[in-house]
Amino acid sequence: MSSYTFSRRSVLAFSASACFLTTNLSAYAQDCNLNGVNDACDIACGAPGGACDVAGCGGSRDCNANGVPDECDLASGTSFDCQGNGILDDCEQPSVRGLGSRYVAITPLGPDLDPTERYALEVWPICLGCDPGFAEASGVIGPLPVYRLPSEWCTIMVRDGAGTSGPGFAWPGQFLVPSSASRLSCVAVAALPENPAVPFVVLNPDNGAIMPIWGDVAGPWDGAKWSPPDGNVDVLDIVAFLEAFAARPGAPALPVADIAPPLAAGDCLPADSKIDVLDLVAVLSAFQGDSFPCAEPCYSGPP
Repeated sequence: MSSYTFSRRSVLAFSASACFLTTNLSAYAQDCNLNGVNDACDIACGAPGGACDVAGCGGSRDCNANGVPDECDLASGTSFDCQGNGILDDCEQPSVRGLGSRYVAITPLGPDLDPTERYALEVWPICLGCDPGFAEASGVIGPLPVYRLPSEWCTIMVRDGAGTSGPGFAWPGQFLVPSSASRLSCVAVAALPENPAVPFVVLNPDNGAIMPIWGDVAGPWDGAKWSPPDGNVDVLDIVAFLEAFAARPGAPALPVADIAPPLAAGDCLPADSKIDVLDLVAVLSAFQGDSFPCAEPCYSGPP
């Protein structure tokens, strides 16, 4: 058996080395992005002359205030950035926006939603008095909940029209419909968790997202692009639509310009995700004062 003899000097030297190693491992653990700056100093420089008043300080965000730079939250998988805009999903604001007269954009993100919980998006056309439906991953509306993580929903463009999930589904051909001069069409969305112990979240708690009027494709040109629908149907909408049809830079996007469903056997069908001559006819019809041609679901008031 071999034996080792340690002098007091060698023991002290070993202890000092171990202390140095431990200290440096601790410092390494506090530099998650390996940029040579302590994580706390990455987030804020602190007082002048303080411990974090060093070169490179204050270069990272910590939007969720967990003491970890956002880029490290992303790298470790504890947070996500589904929109790729540099903002953590749990720091985004949930929103529901009427993009055009047949589409709504839903963003179920933000601090009130658990990023590890799956949610269904319940869509209520509240101003029409309809029963709610549920957004499907394909962007249409069905009768049964579809559960996904907030980062999987991210921002989804939901279009007018019935989904296919569930047996015996007999919804009208349209569900998201435009506003008119005499009444508003507005949409509210709630994120319903799959786990009943988790609270639900209303994404637009005020009066719902207002759908633009039929034929309102754009507001004035701002020098680089057409502005969003402005509540009027005029010659600018015709010009803006023609630029969308030609796919010109700065033209209205498809969810804004796709306003007319094709007609089949006399029925009004859902928005068809195309910009074509039928949409141009619809814009011209709205411009001359015609009303939305489809019968509206769950509504018995003035047109």
